[in-house]
Amino acid sequence: MDKLGKYLSTKFKLNLNQRRDWDQFKEFFYRRRIIVHNYGYPDSIYIAKIKRKVHDDEWLEIDNTYLGKVFDIFEKYLNYISRFFGKKYS
Repeated sequence: MDKLGKYLSTKFKLNLNQRRDWDQFKEFFYRRRIIVHNYGYPDSIYIAKIKRKVHDDEWLEIDNTYLGKVFDIFEKYLNYISRFFGKKYS
């Protein structure tokens, strides 16, 4: 996610990393990765990339409340990115 943020910033001047919810947006992707590849237990990549203090033996789950936040922020990013490119290339 960090590389994607840098790419979009460099290539298109789309600075997603300046959004207030950027850290939360990135956390969704890092959590998905540990759920799929590490049974929900944080690894060194997850621990290094997120701002919240977490231990490697802490099991991170995805419940309905968490999913609601994911869908809400994804929709916001989708709309923001769509408007950005719509203005830039229309």
